[in-house]
Amino acid sequence: MDGRWWSSAPDQGLPGYTDYNDCFTEETQELMEVFFDSNNSAMTEERMNVVFNSRAIEMTGFPLSLICVIISLVIFRYFRSLRCARTTIHVHLFLAIAIMTLCKTIEYADQYISGYATQNIRHSDTLSLRNTRAACEILVILIEYSRTAMFMWMFLEGL
Repeated sequence: MDGRWWSSAPDQGLPGYTDYNDCFTEETQELMEVFFDSNNSAMTEERMNVVFNSRAIEMTGFPLSLICVIISLVIFRYFRSLRCARTTIHVHLFLAIAIMTLCKTIEYADQYISGYATQNIRHSDTLSLRNTRAACEILVILIEYSRTAMFMWMFLEGL
């Protein structure tokens, strides 16, 4: 008990890891085993196609959502007759949604451009979020902050 992570080969300098298998339900573990089954490469390829197609839908949906939210913000700010406490809460909620969708769009675009989303990984020749730790941390902080702010503004709308 020296405060270090357990490692299967500490003398080889391999980093330790934490085993999170106990955190998953039995059904989730079975699904993960089926999904990552290396004996059935055709099914694995088909599943990865589903993952890539889902990401393509997200890459289309996030910018579209961002455009709609910006239009809504412009409408709320342009028409003075719409200004009241309720719409102020809506405006703040929409701002949080806009920040999150913008950050997620940047994150997914970076993954696509740097090749992480398409498995054509170019580690050193591209400036990406994975190579720029501070930018990646700021982006993740903004995503988590905006997600938390969205729930807070939704809560206030419900009061």
